[in-house]
Amino acid sequence: MGNSILNGGYVELDGQVQHVGVKDPTTEYPQSEDMINTLEELFRKMARAHECRATAIVCNVRVNPPGCSQKSDAIQALKKEK
Repeated sequence: MGNSILNGGYVELDGQVQHVGVKDPTTEYPQSEDMINTLEELFRKMARAHECRATAIVCNVRVNPPGCSQKSDAIQALKKEK
């Protein structure tokens, strides 16, 4: 996946939405896969501790639309709910 714009968030038990960012102090340009793995691990821990109702990770990607050979910008959303 390389480098991309990536956002995460979760819904607290009371319904409040919280945004989450990931920063790698060792590099200015962290790999998307590393950031996604970090967010997934954080969200798994929160879910196991019953600290959230839902989580989501959203990032920009490039995909080939049906019938096209040229890639286009798209948004990928990964979500988990209880």
